[in-house]
Formats: sequence, C-alpha cells, structure tokens
Amino acid sequence: MRIDVVSPVHVGTGEKNMPFLYDEWKGNYYRYLITDLLLKMPDGLNTYSLYDDLKSFDQSKDTKKKMIDLFRKNVHYKELKSAYALKKEGNIGNNYVFEQVKALDKPIIPGSTIKGAIENAIIYCFIEDYYDECIKDELAGLIVSSAADIKKYSDEKTYLAMIFGVSKTECEEFLHDVFSCLLCSDITLSNMSIYEGLRISAKNKKGQPVGAFECISANQSAKGNFVTFDKKNKRLIKYEGMSYMEDFILMFEKENMMRACNDCFQECLDSDYEEELNRIWKGKPYNFSKYNQEIDDFRDYESETSCYIRLGKNTNWNFKGLGLLFKNLDDSFFKRNFQNLFSPTNENLKDEKIDLFPCTRTIYVTANDDAHFPGVIKLSFDD
Repeated sequence: MRIDVVSPVHVGTGEKNMPFLYDEWKGNYYRYLITDLLLKMPDGLNTYSLYDDLKSFDQSKDTKKKMIDLFRKNVHYKELKSAYALKKEGNIGNNYVFEQVKALDKPIIPGSTIKGAIENAIIYCFIEDYYDECIKDELAGLIVSSAADIKKYSDEKTYLAMIFGVSKTECEEFLHDVFSCLLCSDITLSNMSIYEGLRISAKNKKGQPVGAFECISANQSAKGNFVTFDKKNKRLIKYEGMSYMEDFILMFEKENMMRACNDCFQECLDSDYEEELNRIWKGKPYNFSKYNQEIDDFRDYESETSCYIRLGKNTNWNFKGLGLLFKNLDDSFFKRNFQNLFSPTNENLKDEKIDLFPCTRTIYVTANDDAHFPGVIKLSFDD
C-alpha cells in the first residue's frame, strides 16, 4: 500500500507551543527545547523564576509580547542545536504553534487517525444507502429537545441500530467486533512545514487567525502494509445470516472500502466547490489558484484500488460527523433540529441561513498569501 500526502496535514498532539521556541533561518524554522533556551539566558536573569512564569503563562497579548521579546533579545539561537527543522511556508509571527504528532522527531499519521477516517466514511455511506428504507420514517416530524434525546440522536450508533434492527447496546457490541478487525498502523513521513491557519468568512475581510501549524508537507509518500481487514476473524462468525450486519461487514472489503471513502469524500468536497463559496472568497487578499487546483486534482475521483480521505485539524464541519448527510438526505429533519443536533455553537439560524451553513472555512496560508486546502491524503492498494 502507498500513502501520498496531497495537501498539508496537521494531526495535533494537543500542545500549543510558544512562538519563541522557533527561530527562522534561511527558509526554515528551527524548533528548540525550552530547557536549552533557559540555559542561554544571561546570568542576571532568574531562570528559575522565569520557568515558573512560563508554567503559568499569562496569555494576554502584552504579557505574550514581553515574553517573546525577552527570548528574542537574550538568546542566540544559532549557538544551540535544534530539535528539528520545518520548511517555512507560512509565518509564525506571534502566533502560538500547534504541534504535530511525531515519533523520534519525525512526523507521523497515527494508525488510529486513518482508522477513524475509514470507519467514519463507511458509516456515512452505509447510513446513506439505507436511510430511506430504515430511518426516514422513524424521524418524520421528530423534534429533538430533551438532553437525553440530544445525546441519543447525536450518536451515529442510534441510526445504525435502526438499520440493524437491534438495541443500541447490541449495535455497540457489533461495531466493536467489526472495528477490531480493521488494523491500521502508524505512517512515518519525513518533512514538515509551517503554515498559518485562517478562518475565512464572508463578513471578515482578511480572515481570523487561528494559529500557526506544524504540518506534514505535501508531495511525500510512504509504502507499507498500513491498512488491513481480518475478514476471517472468529468474532464475525456470529453475524452470519444477519443480512444488514453482513452488508456492513462487506463494506470493509478493499473495493467497497475505497468506494465508501471516495463517495464520502466527494460529497463533502462538493460543498467546498459550490459557487456559493465565491461569496466567502470574494474580496479576500489571498491567492486561491493553488487551493482550487488541489480540489480540481481530486474532484470526481473514482477507483476501486485507491481513495482520498481528509483528516486532522482544520478540515471543517462538512467533513466531520453526519451533519452534511442529513442536510442532503432529509432537509426537513436537519432544519428542525439544527440548533440541538448540528450547530457547532448551538446557535439557532433561520432556514435561509441554514441553507448556506457552514459559512466559514479554515485554510492554510503561506507567506506569499497562497491558500491551501488542508488535510488530504491518498491511499492506494497495490493492484
């Protein structure tokens, strides 16, 4: 199997690094350890006190700037050995830097991230295939309001249980058995880059900065046995003869898995390609030619041996959960329950605004103001 990184990917550790941990030099950013920087502080500074200040770091702009200036002024970065290097695509400036998951300072895409993306795509397409037959009538006229119902109908397993004709507990057991047969290993890559993240909307002229990101650079690949499904696992025997469950297990065969991933990806991508997006991009001081080219390269892609998936941070609402599925399949249910089930901010919108939702996109921007579409990789099985 081959994995190709198509556009910059960020799978985060959850850590936000302070910008003075990075130093720019000759087209790269170099990342340093805080302990090494503190050792290079002048003798007159109380490094123990400074270290305590860092642990309880005040995130106000003034305090942040003072801390950045303090390190920039007193540390000679070139005298230190960096932990690792990243190509400078975007600027860090005074942004916090979101850290990429690594192993031995090499960027990785965790197997759990690949596994989650594949499982989500299969669930999306399976519910789509059986929605009219098994689910739609159950939801007719339903208004979800109580806390218990919000929890229930926010869970994809509720809809799968409707298709399988079993309790939610039985559905959970079945999914556990099936998903345990999908084995995905970590993917180690070589090169990283820094990009600035911007949340773009029609109202905001320049976009809202959301930080700088350590990203796995595009245009690199890895080969290995990264994705397998153990279809002969004994856990699956007990589901023989249970038609809908057997159909779900068949989704994990290579050709069906690729179809599901591509179909899910293309449906989500359509919402990023519609002319409606022009109202978001219009008047923005960024070059979207590379962004659009990236989308053109994988739009309408069909294959039984390879697929595109989108993963990591900044992949936007359309690529997360089942919201887009309901918006496309059952607009009435989607609008009735938008506030409690689908709005990321629990905001209640009028129908015409729900039609345009989501009205923001997060993009990666270079120092030359080129926009990029975050988070796409290609999985290819050997023929």
